[in-house]
Amino acid sequence: MIFINFFRLSQNKKETDFKALLKINKENIRVLIYLGVICLFYSLLISLILSPDINIILAAASEAEMSEDISSNLVSIFIKFMVLAIPILMATWFSPILIAYHNFGLMKAIKSSFAGVLLSIIPITLSWLILLGGFISLIFLMIMVFTILGSSVNVLMSYVLIFLCMLVLAAYISTLFSFQYTTYKDIYKSIIK
Repeated sequence: MIFINFFRLSQNKKETDFKALLKINKENIRVLIYLGVICLFYSLLISLILSPDINIILAAASEAEMSEDISSNLVSIFIKFMVLAIPILMATWFSPILIAYHNFGLMKAIKSSFAGVLLSIIPITLSWLILLGGFISLIFLMIMVFTILGSSVNVLMSYVLIFLCMLVLAAYISTLFSFQYTTYKDIYKSIIK
């Protein structure tokens, strides 16, 4: 919500001091904490469901001869993860904003978030895939360049690579938050004050 508050205040050309970024109604903070607890338990459920598959891959990777099944297992885990993660992504894409800005209750915010995502499922999915693809491509390109420059031998180069990857990750996360706020403005413009 701090990121979203920043975008909202910047758009409204209001002062973006730290106190304004943290301004959230106390009752809404409680509902946001409940949402966070739900996300935590759902994430634990996903990890419990995927842990046997991950253990199989780790066991196969530690063997002297790499198994050809590792790539098929990785694809299987990725598909399972996406199928399991889609509901929580849909439930939490707009719900924190609806809770903080419009005083929605937990269930109403989750239902409204699902409805909002379903209204624009194709543009949201395509944009998210483009952002994710760009992030992965940039990280891959940086790793290739630093490998060619000898980062595996030079410790300083390895640290520079890690630092640059962290900067790209921070930029990616910020871009996702701005995308979240932009989609919120487009979909819920009738209730935005």
